[in-house]
Parts: sequence; structure tokens; C-alpha cells
Amino acid sequence: MLQYELGPFVKKVSVLTNDIAVEPPYHGKWRGSAKDFVIGGEVWLKELDEGKTEVTYTLEIIPKSILMRSVEGLVLEKIKKDVKEYARNILSYAKK
Repeated sequence: MLQYELGPFVKKVSVLTNDIAVEPPYHGKWRGSAKDFVIGGEVWLKELDEGKTEVTYTLEIIPKSILMRSVEGLVLEKIKKDVKEYARNILSYAKK
């Protein structure tokens, strides 16, 4: 569930996503869609020294409406937070 605010208005959007490619613990790619936009992303994970992990990602959002174009930046900020959770899920999947 994605929620964004524009002035006094709050919009909640349900985004359905699918994994396109998952290669734990190093890579994950997904695509999603909602009424107002199509979204996709890819995450690469690289193990570093001292138990640290480097996370590199790309995000793409394709607005389908004028309203969505006006809040695209807000939506991308929210999704950046979700990408971190996605990366953690890929790492935990590899540990199972």
C-alpha cells in the first residue's frame, strides 16, 4: 500500500508487484502497476568487508495521469524506503 499527500488530500494506492528476476543474495528485479502508474525497480547487492552490504538500485515510474505527474517525486521518495525493505527480503531469502 502506497500513501502520498498533496496539500490537504491523502491518496492511498494499492500497487500490485511481481518479481521478474530474483537471484539471492545478489539481485532482484520487480515490476508493478496501479491505476495511476506503472513502476519498476532493480536491486543489486554486494557483500563488503566486516559484514556490510552495498545496495545499488534503480527505480522507474511511468505516470498515467496528470495528478500522478504532479506527485511523482513524493511517490519516488516513498518507494525508495520500500526498496530497502525489498533488499532485506532478498538477503533473508538467501539465508533460508
